[in-house]
Amino acid sequence: MKQLAIKFKDNDFHSTFTGVLGILKDVMYYRESEKASFEHNLRDKQWLADVINSLSPIAYQLYQSNDMNKRESDDYLMIDASNIYLDKEVAEFIEQHNGWYNSSFFCIDFTTEPQVYIYSI
Repeated sequence: MKQLAIKFKDNDFHSTFTGVLGILKDVMYYRESEKASFEHNLRDKQWLADVINSLSPIAYQLYQSNDMNKRESDDYLMIDASNIYLDKEVAEFIEQHNGWYNSSFFCIDFTTEPQVYIYSI
């Protein structure tokens, strides 16, 4: 996998989802030695949605919330597998939307390694 994107319903969660993608980026580098077996998980959109849904409430509290005890937004942060885009799908989505999706399409791009970009469109 060279690109991963999350389509979310709200651009107010930029810090949350770029934080989630930052964690996933770090995990991918950490698990590099297991890349062959780990790559299977990275292509399973349901697995990715489950991981992202587990990380999002924590990322919201760490990166964005002013109240570290606030938990009512957990359900709002959930996505399903249809909100995950991989590789060619990322480029197609960006092209279909002329490079703009109100900053609520969050991407991680490994195609420019060693520099890895996390951005939103």
